Amino acid sequence: MKKKVLLLMLVCCVFMGQVKMNIVRGESTITERKFIVLLMTNMKFCKEEDSVSSIVNEAVKKKIIKKTEKGCLSNSLTKERAAVYLNRMDVKMNGPVYDKEMYKNVLELHRISDLNSMKKSSRASVIKMFCKGIMVGYHNGYYIQSRKFRGTEKVSLTEAKTYIKRLQKQNKRKKMSPDGQLIRETKLPSNAKSYPYILTAYPNSFYEKSFEYQKTKYHKKPVPLQDFASPAQVGSMTFYNGITMETVKKQYLLDWCKKVETNMKLRFNVDYRTINTTWIHQLRKTYYVFDDAQTNKSRTDDIKAYVQKAKKNKVVVKTSRVTVEPSTLYNSGLDYVRVYVRYKVVSGEGKGRDLIYCDKSDVKFMREEKWMEQCFDIALGSFNGNSYGEDFSVINNSLLHA
Repeated sequence: MKKKVLLLMLVCCVFMGQVKMNIVRGESTITERKFIVLLMTNMKFCKEEDSVSSIVNEAVKKKIIKKTEKGCLSNSLTKERAAVYLNRMDVKMNGPVYDKEMYKNVLELHRISDLNSMKKSSRASVIKMFCKGIMVGYHNGYYIQSRKFRGTEKVSLTEAKTYIKRLQKQNKRKKMSPDGQLIRETKLPSNAKSYPYILTAYPNSFYEKSFEYQKTKYHKKPVPLQDFASPAQVGSMTFYNGITMETVKKQYLLDWCKKVETNMKLRFNVDYRTINTTWIHQLRKTYYVFDDAQTNKSRTDDIKAYVQKAKKNKVVVKTSRVTVEPSTLYNSGLDYVRVYVRYKVVSGEGKGRDLIYCDKSDVKFMREEKWMEQCFDIALGSFNGNSYGEDFSVINNSLLHA
């Protein structure tokens, strides 16, 4: 009997909890109609005392909603639909103005991880609201450069008001990096001034690691912009004809990072049973290509020698993530960019160069039963004295632990 009473009480508690949760959900979410009213009144197209029907009609006139959408206004507002309405209002207020380069980066670099789950007709609005820092989605985890938008998630009244406030006032918006990542402005690393900005995608420990110029022993006091440059300073460095690195970065930095990413993914994904000439050629293309065949052959032969060792030593290395962060570019004689790698040495005899392809490393690569996480500073550059960055590649084969 006691068991039956306890079971009944448990069922009642679960039921009451579910009812309470549903009530809270009902109170916290709003309809599309309510959002249109908030949008039109806050943007001063209508007055709060105007009737809902007149506000909706005015929204149709202003092309904030389409006539065909009027029948859907009783639906709960989702983040995807909010982005559509906000973008239309933004166009109405400010014209069709947006950062086209950032838009391209968000799209091509997949900065919104669930973009393809949304309607094709909504995606442009979602990207524009994301780029403008009005709707920035949710954190996907550290060392992941994309964010989840959650387009089907319902919008609360508080969220709706926040979006509208950001639309109204640019100083209320979240800041985005040129390549479409969310910038954070609180709980910053101790050396935050060394960087152009700090991103939510990385913990402070990623930023607080030493730069190569901080490890270097100089014969005299090093001069900024001559002997070294932090990520915050590197844009001011100049090429031989006075062109700044900032100008060159805008054109080539993402291409350099893609080349580094390919290089590291290949080096940390090796299987002696399947490694072949395709792997060799793909890896070779990430390193600097010289004008003469003999010099190029030296690097190719070195890669081939590693492959023979890998097969002999039965090396299997796998990686689950390689993340190259463009904003970490700095100079220490050579240009460097920071890379996060999560990898595992599954099998293989020997250590160091026998396992991972490299000329020099301050990391002891060994067979482990667990996933390892490391950050490396990879050198970029060119042996062409007249280069403006168009041929920058991985310049040496060192794996320097950041």
